[in-house]
Amino acid sequence: MMAWLQTNSLYLLLTVGTIFNVFWLYRMRRQLQMKWYAVLILSVLHTAIGVCSVKVFAFLESGDIGNMSLFGGVFFMPLVYWAGAKLTKRNLGLVCHYCGHSEAVMTRCSECGGLMKRVGSGTQKVEQELLALFPNVKVLRMDADTVGAPRGHEALLHKFEEEKIPILLGTQMVAKGLDFENVTLVGVLDADLSLYAQNYHAAERTYSLLAQVVGRAGRGERPGRAVIQTYHPENEVIQSAARQDYETFYQNELRMRALRRYPPFADLFTLTISGLEELRVIAAARTLCDALRCVCSQPPLKELEVEVLGPAGAPVVKVNNRYRYCVYLCGRGSSVLRRTVSEYLLAFYARKENRGLDIFADCNALQ
Repeated sequence: MMAWLQTNSLYLLLTVGTIFNVFWLYRMRRQLQMKWYAVLILSVLHTAIGVCSVKVFAFLESGDIGNMSLFGGVFFMPLVYWAGAKLTKRNLGLVCHYCGHSEAVMTRCSECGGLMKRVGSGTQKVEQELLALFPNVKVLRMDADTVGAPRGHEALLHKFEEEKIPILLGTQMVAKGLDFENVTLVGVLDADLSLYAQNYHAAERTYSLLAQVVGRAGRGERPGRAVIQTYHPENEVIQSAARQDYETFYQNELRMRALRRYPPFADLFTLTISGLEELRVIAAARTLCDALRCVCSQPPLKELEVEVLGPAGAPVVKVNNRYRYCVYLCGRGSSVLRRTVSEYLLAFYARKENRGLDIFADCNALQ
């Protein structure tokens, strides 16, 4: 047995490597948009190219094709990967910025088989439009995809200033703390996106963002100009930001929060339940919601006028294969209310039917 293993060890290792390659590619076939037979062909081809590369490099070194050289695999295989990527043009362009999951851009719907049409106005799309309008002008894009490394933000800003790039395009990260005296024109696209977000901070954040963006232009000797693209130009938040009128926005926002019982006039608790099975998460959220409604209808919480809302899906329902549903409590700030929330969090984990589920609470959450 040992003699057979020594004689055939190379073939055994190649077989094991090929099987492992098949297993890995088969698990990734949906993301790579590969058929099962393509997985087999590519795995065998990968092994064959590896064997050929070590043989070819051995021949180049010693002139004897019967030998093998590990440097052949190190040298040739990366070239094969690069050539394969160019030939197949696989584009893993769909990336979740919450959990990092990525998939290839689909050309057909996985449910009905219909053709998929690419639409949208993200930073990549805007960059394409700018390059089409100004083909001879350099554009620097700054978003989660281009920043990458921890200090990538500073590196891109340094590049923008040192190389005097005419156009800087980005997400909200380009709005804060920038002081470039040569910037004379600032544009904001889809200013309404954050205005109607599912959060009581939406108006405040929109005003803050627009006010900061408007303030980026004309910081030197030359006058500046800001252009805000919006579907609701009559909205008071956008009007106040355009005029840099903080006092008017502040008074209007206070009145709206008092009317809707939002902080600082009340405490808003968000209890988020998450789990791998959506139906279990919904059932647990409903049970918690019913229990909270019952206890809040009795003293001492009854005097605090606590309102229980939900359950409802989180702003992003599914993250990292976990479904998330929320229960909301709104009432006057009190230690009694906070203690009740803490007790129900502990009771949630004590219930056997909630095993495998997680729950956390935020008070006056910013997100």
